[in-house]
Amino acid sequence: MIVSHDAAFLDKVCTDVIRFTTDARLTYHPGDFSCFTAAEFGGDLAKAGALLELRPNSADTGGMPGAEGLRMLFPTPERVGMTTAARKAPVLTLQGVSFQYDGAQGPALRDVSVSLTMDSRVGILGGNGAGKSTLLAILAGRAKPTAGERW
Repeated sequence: MIVSHDAAFLDKVCTDVIRFTTDARLTYHPGDFSCFTAAEFGGDLAKAGALLELRPNSADTGGMPGAEGLRMLFPTPERVGMTTAARKAPVLTLQGVSFQYDGAQGPALRDVSVSLTMDSRVGILGGNGAGKSTLLAILAGRAKPTAGERW
């Protein structure tokens, strides 16, 4: 799972996109970032960029401003001997999760349910303050939900 503002990077790595909407809802979109922009914005990357605060970085720079000409190289990981059924089985699940920061007027997340498998590659999109980092903190176990379950 990643959080990024680089459209080209998201296009290369995402197989699914989850968007935090302005009315605090999650919408799921199968496919890469281009599929998402086509479905949500008629393919208008400028409109998507304005709403989602995207940066016009090249995926070749790893999304780093001022890193023209630099490439991030990672070794090719070895294949892990795992059955298809094992790869498709949930490894992390949130069920009906809500989270509210102390002193906040309302929840940062409300009734979120998601299940991740070993094959999941998910992009989380949304404007500043939409709850992306809060969701990741709960998924990583760094924050405890105020309602619902994580397993």
